[in-house]
Amino acid sequence: MNKASKNGVKINIFYEKKKGKFHKKIKFFKTKAKLHTKIAIFDKKVVYYGSANWKKKSFSKNYEVINITNEKEKIEKFNNFFIKLKEDN
Repeated sequence: MNKASKNGVKINIFYEKKKGKFHKKIKFFKTKAKLHTKIAIFDKKVVYYGSANWKKKSFSKNYEVINITNEKEKIEKFNNFFIKLKEDN
């Protein structure tokens, strides 16, 4: 993530508890309530969301659910969800 940020990738992280050190260009937004679903939006064109923590163990040892979609309606809903989270800060 730090390397991507240094290369110009815009990264926003919504968190309950901030862990680790990150590049100064990464923007952080603390949520008021626990945000358990893991969500990533890439170029406002593809959304990954589900229960899996993005660690090797989650995909090799746990039963997790993840969905990947490029459906415009879902992407719009997730983008609006993040806009609302930003406004709540």
